[in-house]
This record gives sequence, structure tokens and C-alpha cells, in this order.
Amino acid sequence: MANICRTELTIVATPEAINYFKEKFNNSHSGDYPSKLSKPHIIDVFGSRRTENIVDKIGAKWISIYDELEEISETECKVQLESAYHIPSSMISEIYLQLEEIDGSVKMYGRYWDEGFFPIGVFELYYGDIFEEEENVDEEDYELGVDGSIWEVAIEPMFKKLQKKLNKVMKEI
Repeated sequence: MANICRTELTIVATPEAINYFKEKFNNSHSGDYPSKLSKPHIIDVFGSRRTENIVDKIGAKWISIYDELEEISETECKVQLESAYHIPSSMISEIYLQLEEIDGSVKMYGRYWDEGFFPIGVFELYYGDIFEEEENVDEEDYELGVDGSIWEVAIEPMFKKLQKKLNKVMKEI
């Protein structure tokens, strides 16, 4: 099993909640933990406050910020994180809880993939709980990528299939 899981998290909220998140996210870092810098570590800013255990704070063994925050609009932004083995579920839930205090109708969703595509998945938060659908890419899907990009030929279609399944679940809630 591979070790690195990339998570794309999209947040849709009021400008006030988005600004709060942007300020906290942009003023944190993901280097050594505990932090030796004057800037707070992302774990201290968004890690679960219900535990002291690092794995429980994040939902993974470690976490790093993959890319800068992408501001889509004044009410939507996207961040990319890398973590060990799976999405940083505890941290994502804590982000939701912090933003929900500012905007009771905050929406958060995303997708993730392990570096070997074992697994890939999509998720959505509902009142702080993460609902997800995931699958592993099998060997046949890798063979599809021989004539083109595996991402275009196998991964994106699988994301779409998983999103359809998740949308059905979310409708029933």
C-alpha cells in the first residue's frame, strides 16, 4: 500500500466564513510538528480539539499542505492536502465545525486519491459527519492508460461514478 493520499477539499460558505478560513489556513504551516516557527502548525489550527493524540487530531499519521489555497470566488475556495494513507477526516470535520459557527449552511466536499490509486474516493460533509464513496483502481484500469493518460481514461470516470453513488446517498439523508 502506498503512503501518500492527496485530498482536494472545496468549501462553499459566506464571505465571512471563507475569509476566516483563508486567514487561518494562510497563516499556518505544515512543517515539523510540534512547530518550531512563530506561525502555528495546521494541526494546531484545524486539528480535532477533542484529543491530544496526533493521529486522532488529523485522522492520519501526518499531514502537509500540498498547494496554496485556491480562491474560486468570495464564497468558495479549495485546498489540497497530503496525508498518510487516507483523508485527514478528523481535521476536515474540525474545519467544518469551526466554519459552521460562522455560517450554519457551510458546505464542504471533495475527492481524494492514494498515490497508487488504492483507493480513490469522493466525500461530502453533513453536519460535520463525512459521507464517502471509494474504490480501488484495478490492474485493468492501468492498462487503459497505455494509450493515454490513466487520469483521463480511468480515474476521472471513476470519480464521476463515485460521485453519482454519493449523490444518491446524500439525497436519502
